[in-house]
Amino acid sequence: MVIMIMGLSVALVVPSLVVDDASTLRDESRRLQQTLRLLAEEVELKGEPVRFVAEKGGYHFEQLDAEQKWLPIAESPFVHYQLQTGVNISALQHAAIAFHGSETLSDAMVSSAPMADGDSSVEVVGSIIFQPGNRIPLSDIVLAFPQNNAITEQHLEVRPGPGGIRLRSVDAH
Repeated sequence: MVIMIMGLSVALVVPSLVVDDASTLRDESRRLQQTLRLLAEEVELKGEPVRFVAEKGGYHFEQLDAEQKWLPIAESPFVHYQLQTGVNISALQHAAIAFHGSETLSDAMVSSAPMADGDSSVEVVGSIIFQPGNRIPLSDIVLAFPQNNAITEQHLEVRPGPGGIRLRSVDAH
């Protein structure tokens, strides 16, 4: 009887210890999507720009100080976030097309300025500056999970307007 109960316990616990790669990638993508939506709302409410910085293994957010230097935000949920093991941000691509009528993607919105922390061991993939007035560059953030000689990806499409941060799945390749 004791052996049967232990066997049943092990059978219930062991599957929960196995990491489901697809759900891990999906969870991380949804978390980033929700955080970026919250960020867009926060930028509108405060009226100040915020820079999203994508790193290979995570991301963080920065705001300008009085001297116009980018500093990391220390408030949740905008503090530095480390992606779960195996998930990485493989690309951050900007579309060089017109949006909001006649405006075009400006260098002020796609920053190449040095990152706040200056940590050279962190591989920065790219950044997006969210500005008041719903001025967000058209961008795609690619989260990837390499597994068994294939890569599963989730694309976050960042667009101006309500619901402008959409999640799109891509089959493994």
